[in-house]
Amino acid sequence: MPGYLEDFTKHVLFPTDFSDNAEKAFEEVKQLAANGVHRVTLLHVQDKTKIDRHLKQRLEEFNRIDQERLERLRDELTRQGATSVDIEIPYGSPTQEILRLAAEDEDTLIVMGGQGRGFIREVFPGSVSHNVARYAAVPVLIVPPIR
Repeated sequence: MPGYLEDFTKHVLFPTDFSDNAEKAFEEVKQLAANGVHRVTLLHVQDKTKIDRHLKQRLEEFNRIDQERLERLRDELTRQGATSVDIEIPYGSPTQEILRLAAEDEDTLIVMGGQGRGFIREVFPGSVSHNVARYAAVPVLIVPPIR
């Protein structure tokens, strides 16, 4: 793929679960925007396995709250120089939705935290980020957890 490494910051995908580690990863995305990345997609997946059983009736409320959170992130990125910032809030499996969107949007880099809010993180630390890194067709920058 000639020129691939030169172009890896054309379109950055930033999946977030709004955890402390995701905030740390967002600082890296802001730096990328300040250094010339113009197109970013902000993604928050409404995790079907966590919502379906007892919280599905609140999905609209969750979407509204998370849309507002992502709009604040978008504003920060535009202040840093990004000119095209999209927001996506799909419903499903976080790993599958991240990989699907990365392929559909022709993202060139995924930036994400290495460990989020997973309720079993002691057993499977960073399983979403590790699976994304394993299966993504584009480079993945995993920002390590805050220790």
